[in-house]
Amino acid sequence: MKKLISLFIVLFTINSFAQGEASKWYFGQGAAVDFNGGVPTNIAGSLLNTNEGCSSFADSSGNLLFYIGSPTLGGTQLTIWDRNNNPMPNADANASPTTGLEGDASSAQSALTVPAPNQPVPGQIDIYYIFTVGASSSGNAGFFYYTLDMRANGGFGDIVGGVTNLHFDSSSINRSGTWTEKVTAVKGDDCNTFWVVSQYNIPGSSNGHFIAYKVDTTGVVIATPTYSTVDDAATDVRGYLKVSPNGEKLVTAHYTTGGTSLLILYTFDNATGSVSNDGEILIDTSRNPGDGAPYGVEFNNNSDKLYASTHDGSRNNAFQFDLTSTDITSTKTLINSRFGRFRGALQLAQDGKIYATTPFSYSVGTPFLDVIENPNDDAIDIIYTEDAVNLGSGLAMQGLPPFISSIFSGIEITGDDGNGNTIILNDITLNLCSGENLDIAPEPITGSGTISYNWYFNGSTTPFASVSDISFTNVTPAINGIYKLEVNFTDICGEVTNLEGEFNIEVFDVPTAVQPPNMLICDDDNNGTMPFTLTNQDATINTTTGMSVSYYLSQAEADAGTTGALTSPYESASTTIYARVENDGNAPCYDTTSFDLEVYESAFPSTTVSLLGECDNTSVGTITDGFIEFNLHDRATEILNGQAAADFTLTYFTDAAYTIQIPVPTETAFQNAVAGGQPIYVRMTNNLNTNCFTDTSFDLVVYEQPTAVQPTNMVQCDDDNNGTMPFTLTDQNATINTDAGMSITYYLSQAEADAGTTGALSSPYESGSTTIYARVENDINTPCYDTTSFDLEVYDSAFPSTTVSLLAECDNTSVGTDADGFIEFNLHDRATEILNGQAAADFTLTYFTNATYTTQIPVANETAFQNTVVDGQTIYVRMTNNLNSNCFTDTSFDIEVYKLPILNSPPFVLEQCDDDFDGFNSFNLSEINTDIITTITTEVFTYYELLADAEAGVLGTEIINPTTYTNQIVNTDNTIWARAENVNGCYRTTQFTLVVKPSAIPPTFLRTFSQCDDGTDDRDGVATFDFSSVTAEVQAMFPTAIDVFYYRNQADATAETNEITDPSNYENIGYPNMQEVWVRADSQLGNDCLGNGHHITLIVEALPTANAPTTIMKQCDDDSDGMFPFNVTTITSEILNGQSLADVTITYFNEDGTPITGI
Repeated sequence: MKKLISLFIVLFTINSFAQGEASKWYFGQGAAVDFNGGVPTNIAGSLLNTNEGCSSFADSSGNLLFYIGSPTLGGTQLTIWDRNNNPMPNADANASPTTGLEGDASSAQSALTVPAPNQPVPGQIDIYYIFTVGASSSGNAGFFYYTLDMRANGGFGDIVGGVTNLHFDSSSINRSGTWTEKVTAVKGDDCNTFWVVSQYNIPGSSNGHFIAYKVDTTGVVIATPTYSTVDDAATDVRGYLKVSPNGEKLVTAHYTTGGTSLLILYTFDNATGSVSNDGEILIDTSRNPGDGAPYGVEFNNNSDKLYASTHDGSRNNAFQFDLTSTDITSTKTLINSRFGRFRGALQLAQDGKIYATTPFSYSVGTPFLDVIENPNDDAIDIIYTEDAVNLGSGLAMQGLPPFISSIFSGIEITGDDGNGNTIILNDITLNLCSGENLDIAPEPITGSGTISYNWYFNGSTTPFASVSDISFTNVTPAINGIYKLEVNFTDICGEVTNLEGEFNIEVFDVPTAVQPPNMLICDDDNNGTMPFTLTNQDATINTTTGMSVSYYLSQAEADAGTTGALTSPYESASTTIYARVENDGNAPCYDTTSFDLEVYESAFPSTTVSLLGECDNTSVGTITDGFIEFNLHDRATEILNGQAAADFTLTYFTDAAYTIQIPVPTETAFQNAVAGGQPIYVRMTNNLNTNCFTDTSFDLVVYEQPTAVQPTNMVQCDDDNNGTMPFTLTDQNATINTDAGMSITYYLSQAEADAGTTGALSSPYESGSTTIYARVENDINTPCYDTTSFDLEVYDSAFPSTTVSLLAECDNTSVGTDADGFIEFNLHDRATEILNGQAAADFTLTYFTNATYTTQIPVANETAFQNTVVDGQTIYVRMTNNLNSNCFTDTSFDIEVYKLPILNSPPFVLEQCDDDFDGFNSFNLSEINTDIITTITTEVFTYYELLADAEAGVLGTEIINPTTYTNQIVNTDNTIWARAENVNGCYRTTQFTLVVKPSAIPPTFLRTFSQCDDGTDDRDGVATFDFSSVTAEVQAMFPTAIDVFYYRNQADATAETNEITDPSNYENIGYPNMQEVWVRADSQLGNDCLGNGHHITLIVEALPTANAPTTIMKQCDDDSDGMFPFNVTTITSEILNGQSLADVTITYFNEDGTPITGI
């Protein structure tokens, strides 16, 4: 075991207080807590009754002096109660006339206590200043102070003098109407001073305003307060104000539910009381509404962490901020969130922990305090314990008592004994147990000044250590002796404080505590307590000589072993008892165990339980035999007589000796054994202790009762689907009851049928689907009745479409082949059309293959129906109301299997001759069509470069230039797909290949044909040609049969369009004078291009013009032989008229038509 021992030396100097002044907290509705024992425990007797602000103060030893607050919820004045819970005469809000202080029950910090500095008797404070703030919601806002003298009122204290108003701004204007509910205090930098700070607004100003009053040895200095103006006004008067224990920071919370809530941190100067205008907004609900509105605030005792409690409308949230950071806002960390909790306060305690209230609402508190166990640690290590402190009958609301912040600063040396208890070591013997490790470490003294440490052993004048901490490991009696620590501390006021602690160490054995069994007893008057002889447990817990056993109500008390030991016998409710076994020579050397005192509530059943009567029924036998089943539990509440059913078990018997028990399963269906009824005997037993029981009894009575037989429902199909039909209710009478002396009435609710007074229905009754409740009652004894019910069921008639459209699909392989006329159909594809606007959820469609509706298509096949007639058939459909199969109507529709296009067997190849030897050429893809389908009917072909596109057939993905498509892969392109789709949208796809082959016709093969211009216009450059002879020449070039085709140009030859079909009679129309004709050779075995190129040239020769000569030469025959040598040069020239003899030939003829030679 490692035990930490720290010195605790109280400094009774002028400027410092022991934290005992803050050891008694009074708050909320009758709640109070005592911190003197190290562990906070609740205190009974508080008369405080407030939802928010309060104050309390103790003396330096932790003895309560007084507490302040409202005695009633909603009170607008405050009361001061003395240490005996009596109102002080001059501070009693309930007195008549009232002497209550200014303040308010709904003010966040309604009161704050500040002791007067420099009291005449050191360590004794007689004068206290009480500062209060009101609430604008009650119309009593403002800032006030009073003087309380503890010497008055017989030493119980009382207010002396009157109230002093402090709510004035720097221009001496009364600002009470805009004063906030905030007040705080801290020790001043000057010796013997405090600063009391509050906040207010000035109407029309966006600035915030603080006022600080100094409290010094002269009292409250009201003449020269310190005023501070900051940028941000208080957005609401509600919320807490605190100064850090070191006096350097001030935080204010502005809590509002209808606007912006703010949490702002400022620098505070405890020398001047001024607040710097350097506010850092840590929470702003206009930016982060999820943070919630801040209300409670608190600093840790090291002044380096800030905590805020917020409410976001549904949760109470707790945040930590690290004040050592350069960006404090960014350190905001949520350390706890409680759903369903309201706003609450935070308050630092003398144990260094911060306690929190988390009420359920403004007016509903909780009997617990939450606690931040280690507020000096970083957020990630924080331990937040919910419901940590039990307040007994008290309720924590929204407020906790505020104290002077500096009370919690490091002005004293405090420590822990290793078990959470603060101890004083001066002049005592520290008894230890063998084997313990011991660290003696006085907590560092905070505050400005100088300090030194010296340790002495067994009276030696020479210190054996001059450091603050000393340690011992595995202690033995060798370390026994007297130890003394001297601490010299000089504060900044020049006051020297010598702190001295002297103690003795002695080592003892540790006992063992054996856990005994619990002690159980029945409460004889149910007041919750019984006497227990605790000492009966001694022999079990410990029998070792030299050890003592004592008993306590808490582990803390058992661990302390100083106070709270219980006497035996001990009057107690159910609780846990903690037994302490301690060494008689060394009480701190101890062990503890625990056991429970269990007080069980005694049973006090009713002694006059009313009879349990029921009408005869058929639960047993007949309706007239006087035997029925009773639910004995129907008298359970009466028997329990106000005691909780969860706490007791009722056992039922048929005999007064309580020997014949009614089995538990039949308690709710007990069959009386005596006709007409009998007595039942009941034992009421505590569930937690079966020895705690009491007996009582009651009678069973069977009354005669009619029987209502449930008729069948009345069902009709709605003839016009308007939702209603007429029902003759009285048709049910003969089924429900025919006994004489019985009446039957009908109602719309079970309640009306049970009452039988109003709401009886007439017959016939027009109604939609509903439940009808029939009441059969005995005409003589109407409370003996029976009811039954039946339904009126109006079902929508089915009105399917009478003209359901054809359901057609292309043939596929879902059944057999895709050319056999059989496929699978999803008959549900026509469901919406058949339903004709009626809801699919309300009707079922059943499908049949015959008009007599006897051959049903199985439901499982409806979405994959295989037609049984090739190419299609008629499907017959029955539309039936799901709720009533009698409401149905029939219709039908046809299904048809569309045929797919019939393709020839691949492969398909489209060849083209390479016209320029680059491996690419233009193709007319449509040439492949007749290869794919020999006889094309309605099929439309489209072409694609991807199979997926061909299958999808999406417009825009096809090849857009099919007649002039150039292959994309050199020589052989097998990436082309054809889609053949018929008029019904049924299609097939197939792949074909484009092949570009070198031309087999030599490029040197060229034939020229010349013709004179002819035709009706022999001057147009057009003539008729016969170049059919080329066919044989080309065919002779190939060893196999080929076809030779002629085209007007290269493009037509490539696309194989606009063929010259008659090469023996061709006119070169469109190509005057000269035309190049393209010759294409294709194999007769396939569409293979064997040759393609310009191999024919057609030339049209212009006709010469024979111009008439103007000169006719006549000559005389000089020798009468009829002959004369003529010179025709001139005639020739005139005939040519510019034409060249190189181009034309002139021939002259005789009159008989014979040519003349030799010219």
